[in-house]
Amino acid sequence: KADPEPSKGTPRAPLPERLTSIELRSKMDRLQDKVKAECARFAMKKMAVNLKLTVAASGKVQDAKPTGSQGGGLAECVVKVAKSARYPRTQHGGEFEYTFRM
Repeated sequence: KADPEPSKGTPRAPLPERLTSIELRSKMDRLQDKVKAECARFAMKKMAVNLKLTVAASGKVQDAKPTGSQGGGLAECVVKVAKSARYPRTQHGGEFEYTFRM
């Protein structure tokens, strides 16, 4: 006998309401080396770029805006790398601030 096929109406586990601060930070922490590799030409040692990040419910970084005094090529490069992050899907995404240090 073949096993019965699972019904197509089987509910999925509900999505978490929001990303936790630990999830948000750990993904950016893992991008730190990529930021240093790709953005070093725009920075001097000890420079930092503060970002305000908005993650959509889909898990995509929807917006990343520099909030500190760093601008120009360094900030643009860091924003580009930060926007490459992908998070798990949630009901509402999340917002947080993160500082990348060179």
